[in-house]
Amino acid sequence: MGNFKLRVLDLAVKEINEKSDIKVSYTQVKKGRTITGFKFVVHEKLKTKTEKTSKLRDVDTADMFTVEGLNDKQLGRIVRNPAFMAEYNHLVSPTSPAGQSQQGWEFEMVNRLKKDASQFKKRPIRDYLEY
Repeated sequence: MGNFKLRVLDLAVKEINEKSDIKVSYTQVKKGRTITGFKFVVHEKLKTKTEKTSKLRDVDTADMFTVEGLNDKQLGRIVRNPAFMAEYNHLVSPTSPAGQSQQGWEFEMVNRLKKDASQFKKRPIRDYLEY
């Protein structure tokens, strides 16, 4: 039984305590000298204050869901701009869904802007907001 506790139970409890947000402990249940079972106690670990501070947004980190501070609605307005369409229509095949409908064009171009805005550098992206 000593090897079972050492090689199985203690290792499992140690790994659970290290890698999860719960704390596990156990006690042996004995009947006389023989071990008849184990009683496990599970507690939720207290959250430390460092976890709260890590959730705050770092000012120096770029926001990966916006392009130059523009949200999806503004990006949609930009890609609907006739000047933008004229300058970047070569990026989309006429037979693709983006080349067939306005909604397809808007969806495709907003996604491309989010992925790699560097391919849209003919003029500043904010200039397309005014039309």
